[in-house]
Amino acid sequence: MDIKNLGLNTFIPEMYKTINYNFASTKRYLDVIYNETLGVVVVPINTTGRVKAASGEFVNVTTDNLIVRNQFTNIYSNVTTANLDLYNTIKGAEAIYRDPSTWELPNFKYIDVVKPYYKIKGGQQIALRCPVVSQIVELILDSDGGNFADFTILLEQTGASYAVNSSQLGDTVKLICMSYDVSTGNTWVPLKQR
Repeated sequence: MDIKNLGLNTFIPEMYKTINYNFASTKRYLDVIYNETLGVVVVPINTTGRVKAASGEFVNVTTDNLIVRNQFTNIYSNVTTANLDLYNTIKGAEAIYRDPSTWELPNFKYIDVVKPYYKIKGGQQIALRCPVVSQIVELILDSDGGNFADFTILLEQTGASYAVNSSQLGDTVKLICMSYDVSTGNTWVPLKQR
């Protein structure tokens, strides 16, 4: 920014032109860092040359092209990318079943869904209970070296079910709870299978 100074030798006719020029130059400079309509400080939209003093922590950074010439990086441990629930399910025991209550279907074993993953070994008809609508649960089909028997998953109390066979061993079945009623139970919909 090149701002002309007013001096003792400035001619009176030139004073207005100089003041207007100074004001316009100052406003152009401030527009880069301050948005007067929003009343917030903003960053330059277009920059050229070298940008210095950009140190600190960035929460979100979006770049189209990033060229790093000298990199001195402190690597922080990022434990948020580890899905410990899935890891513990795969390494741990199978789902804990309970016998049906008085109004639940007697030929199904029930799982009270409180976790996002459950290991299923098959061989028995299962049903899921959860009071949370939109709850997503992923069933990991595993035999643990044994035989994997076909079974069905009860999707709703009316008898709609999802059949699982031995060809799906090693896959997962993802279900989402669409509705819940204390007397009729849940309605589950298969969300994804891989």
